[in-house]
Amino acid sequence: MTDSFNMTAPGADIERIFMEEVHALSRWSVMIVGNEKRTDTSTRKDDNGMSYVFADKADYYVIIVDSLPMFQRKISNLVELDSWNPHANMVVLCSARFSDEASMRLYSQEILEYLWSYYILYAVILLQDVKVKTTFRVFSWNPYDPPKRCGVRSENVSETIVIYDTCSGGHLSLGVNLFGNKLPSNMQGCTLKVLAMIMPPFVNELADGSPGIELELLKTISLKLNVRLALDFNSSSRGDKLNDHWTGMIGRLEKGEADLALGGIYPDNIVHEDFDASTSYLQDSYTWVVPRALLLPRWLALIIIFERNLWLSAGALYVLCTLIWLILGKLSGEARMHKCLDHCALNTWVMNIGGVAYNRPLNQTLRIFFIFLCIYNIVLVTAYQTKLIMVLTQPSYENQMDSLKDILESDLNVGGLEELKDLFDNADEELYKIVSKRYKNIPNVEETLHDVIVHRNFSLIASRMFLDDISSKKIEFTDSYGDPNYHTLSSNVLSIPVEIVGRKGFPFIGTISDLISLTKSNGLMSKWLRDYAVESKRKSAEVKRSATFDTRVQDENDDVSLSLEHLEGGFCILAVGYLAGTIAFILEIHCQSSDTIYIGTFIESNAKSYNKAGKCSAIVNGN
Repeated sequence: MTDSFNMTAPGADIERIFMEEVHALSRWSVMIVGNEKRTDTSTRKDDNGMSYVFADKADYYVIIVDSLPMFQRKISNLVELDSWNPHANMVVLCSARFSDEASMRLYSQEILEYLWSYYILYAVILLQDVKVKTTFRVFSWNPYDPPKRCGVRSENVSETIVIYDTCSGGHLSLGVNLFGNKLPSNMQGCTLKVLAMIMPPFVNELADGSPGIELELLKTISLKLNVRLALDFNSSSRGDKLNDHWTGMIGRLEKGEADLALGGIYPDNIVHEDFDASTSYLQDSYTWVVPRALLLPRWLALIIIFERNLWLSAGALYVLCTLIWLILGKLSGEARMHKCLDHCALNTWVMNIGGVAYNRPLNQTLRIFFIFLCIYNIVLVTAYQTKLIMVLTQPSYENQMDSLKDILESDLNVGGLEELKDLFDNADEELYKIVSKRYKNIPNVEETLHDVIVHRNFSLIASRMFLDDISSKKIEFTDSYGDPNYHTLSSNVLSIPVEIVGRKGFPFIGTISDLISLTKSNGLMSKWLRDYAVESKRKSAEVKRSATFDTRVQDENDDVSLSLEHLEGGFCILAVGYLAGTIAFILEIHCQSSDTIYIGTFIESNAKSYNKAGKCSAIVNGN
């Protein structure tokens, strides 16, 4: 309801009487809007705890004016409100006087054309009769009658203006339904302009053959309404609101370049403030995409077979068995070799690696220990060899990051499409706040996916359906086995529905929503999803067959035939062993040479002393 500020009589009197009767009935909640702009919003939180502006949408508008400029000013104020609803029923009463019916029709035409610029279809204009002051003519128009008009203003708009009824004493003389359905079920080939953002599998490029799930839905709707689709494919982002204006594809919709926009668009409260949206029809999930963990070096195969705890346990058991062998050997009176630490350690080591002990015990006590040690070594060596074959034939990878915390602790850039940043800007979680600060807007998901795979410097938030679709089509996003060259986190950031966005007040958005509900209830949407799943599996199988065929010889050489890379660990151990043995040999020779020289010197000195003593004794005896 608009107020009567600066309005001349009888408009001000009519409004006062009308307000008194409305309040007396107490059936509606009434909001009075003046000539100054105001807000009618309240802040609420959605299911995810994010705050957004909310206002109850109006169902009816009653506008009482005495001039066209006043009418335009009040409409501009109403449009600025968050409760603005162009689909509501509107009554415009003008108290101006007219000299003839032609001027009345021209006046109503100007009002209706102005309303049509906001897509307001359900409006009636009450103008005072030329002869009887207490009687009002009720004007409206039918821009879709006949349907071939397509709702577009033509050179002769006056032909669409109709006089529905006359109102006298607050009653319609004919009792006509002023707000009946004005939308035809058959549009007779009118053009429906649609902006289609390329986002497989929702909207595919024309070269792909399959139009995509959303275009399949839109084609079905166009057949039902008998409209011709004028599709405008673009690879830009959905867009965001900056300085009260929209960018990207939504920005083009705001400028009136099309009637609808689609391409994996999810519900957004900010979008719904400025645009209309259909009912949702698909469910999609978004997750983080990170570089896949690199292959571990082949030479590590000898080490990564067992976990660290198992290696420590095996080492501790080796020391324990060596000591037990030594103790039992000394207590049972075994041969000298079973009483020496170095021989016991060497025997235990030889048995641990699957060899045969060079000196077996004779005593029964040590023999029992020896038998159980053999059984333990058989199990240990068998497990090691089995796992070694698996590691050599199935390469192992480094530790794979699989959480948002891992991503933020790394030096990876994080980001995604521009419209997804709002998910983190309004979040309360500490990790999401960090993401919001580091978030980088990207123009194209497919190009950024190359950075994730090739340059390994980016972590991307993307649609799972998009990732599955593109991986099944393009071989550059898969490895030689047909598996993705990237890694998606096991948990989802969010699961959201998908919808079609239309210009604010687009008359057919309600009809489109009804047809979407019919396709869902009749199973058509489920059929398209099954067809997409089958087609995706088929294309994925083709990619895998192609990859397998192109790299079959290489894979066979890599996975079956051993190479120097596989045995680097063994050769390194052998080299270390040779080096250690050589050093030990040199030290042993050096030590033995020193001992020989010392023993020779000792014997020689002793011999000289003996000779001197002999001579002395001879002299004494001679005397």
